[in-house]
Amino acid sequence: MTYILSCLTKNNSSLVTSVVTCAEYLVHPYRQKNIGAVTAFWQFLYDADVYIFNIDNDVADKAAQIRAEYVNIKAFDAMQLACACCKNCDIFLTNDKQLRQFSEINCITVEEWEYAG
Repeated sequence: MTYILSCLTKNNSSLVTSVVTCAEYLVHPYRQKNIGAVTAFWQFLYDADVYIFNIDNDVADKAAQIRAEYVNIKAFDAMQLACACCKNCDIFLTNDKQLRQFSEINCITVEEWEYAG
């Protein structure tokens, strides 16, 4: 992951995520009562100047369209993809190979990115 971040930073790429990512990622640290990991997560997003996209009507509508077209994409994944579409992202980085079927954005896995590098 460090390699990916250094590539993006070197190219002056904007980093975007959504509130869904935050909610999903923080479950484990909270279950473990690891407030240090929670704090580190928020600090990383701040330090990396990551824009956190909120779910609004446009995102919800786009997510519904995605789910209508791609029946195997789950709601949270559709919201993530919708955020990327609404923010006009060029690349959607994921660990879920199934999301590569989505054709509106170049969806690549972390593994593929690291392998290509």
